[in-house]
Amino acid sequence: MEEKLQPKVYSIGELCTVLDVGRNTAYDLLNSGEIRAFKMGTTWKIPISNVDEYLNNQCNKYAESIKPKKKEMCKIIN
Repeated sequence: MEEKLQPKVYSIGELCTVLDVGRNTAYDLLNSGEIRAFKMGTTWKIPISNVDEYLNNQCNKYAESIKPKKKEMCKIIN
């Protein structure tokens, strides 16, 4: 049986679906370099690993932003 290869890159449409964002936001993320990608001709190729990296960075930023708030809540409770 022949195995089907899994794509290692997203298209712009797939990126929009995965992140649940519009095309303008997706292009902004690519053009700003927040998500590393490249073009082949006029078509964006977005490595899945780079999207995963972006999502992990966003989660870490959020986690860091709430830590001080949790500490303040602990002081109030105690």
